[in-house]
This record gives sequence, C-alpha cells and structure tokens, in this order.
Amino acid sequence: MDKQETPLKTTAVRFVRAVKIFMTSEAGIKARWLLVGLVLLLCGLNALNVVNSYVGRNFMTAIAERQTAEFSQQAIFYIGVFAASTVVAVFARFVEERLALLWRDFLTRRAVKLYLADATYFHLGYSGKLTHPDQRIADDVRSFTVTTLSFILMIFNSALTILAFSGVLWSISPFLFVVAVVYAAGGSYLTIALGR
Repeated sequence: MDKQETPLKTTAVRFVRAVKIFMTSEAGIKARWLLVGLVLLLCGLNALNVVNSYVGRNFMTAIAERQTAEFSQQAIFYIGVFAASTVVAVFARFVEERLALLWRDFLTRRAVKLYLADATYFHLGYSGKLTHPDQRIADDVRSFTVTTLSFILMIFNSALTILAFSGVLWSISPFLFVVAVVYAAGGSYLTIALGR
C-alpha cells in the first residue's frame, strides 16, 4: 500500500477544523472550562516551582550558615511548597485526563456516526481493504486525542517554565541569562547541524 505524505498546511487546517468542531459542540462548553482550569493549574504549578527554587535556596543557605531556627522554618516551608506542588500537579493531571477523555468520547462518537452514514461500513467491508474498522476508529481516536493533548500541554508548560525561570535567572544576573540563552541556542544549532 502506497503511503502519500500529507502537506503540513493541510494537516494544520484539518486539525484546526477538528478542534473547532469539538469546541463548538455541546461537549465543548465543558472542554473550555476544563482547559481554562488546566491552564490555571499549570500556571500555579510553575509559580510553585519558582517559589520552591527560592525556598530551596534559603534552606541550603540556612544549612551552610548553621542557623538552626532558620533551617527549621525553611524546612517547614520546603515541605509545604512540595506538598502544594504535589496536590496541584495531581489535579492538573486529573483535569488533563478528563479533557482527553471528553475529547476522545466526542471524536469517537463523531467518527462512528460518519462511519455508519451512507453505508460507509458496507463499502469498506465490500472492498476488503480495511479490516476491523471499528477497532481502528477506537485506537486511532485514542492515540490522536491523548498524544495531541499531551504534546500541546507539554509545549505550553515548557514555555511557562522557560519564562518563569528566565525571570529568576535574570534577577540573579542579566549577563548569566544572556550567556545561558546563547549557550542553549548555540547547542541547539550545533545539534541540528551535526544531525544532518
């Protein structure tokens, strides 16, 4: 079977259309709320990570300077921030899973509805080119929704983390920030150049 490559622009247009159909559906209302909640949770998690870096610094300073009272106080803060980060991360993961499940349910129902329309199932079965289309629909929809949502959230969370910790690094030393950016850009360029 020949595989034809689909142009990136066509894929992007189809993806945007699929997301738009989902977001404007009845399930899309709940999905929008879940997405807003997820974005807020990820912002909160990144804020807690920044706070954790400062608390960790103060904790290590108290250890190095042998300040018992400060050490105890920073240890309590450290545990508190860690506990809060854990709770927020768990809720973020839960909301991500709920959103993926909602999208998967919607897309599966839509795909099955289109599969059953106009006797498509009969034409596919008669041609013999595709075996077990119902199973393929379920598997492909699951793969698409989970992978796409995870990828988009990973990019969003990474961008938030870069912005948050860029601010931390800039507050320590603007020169160090510039060196880190140049180092990362140079390393990425060399990796791409050597990979060709």
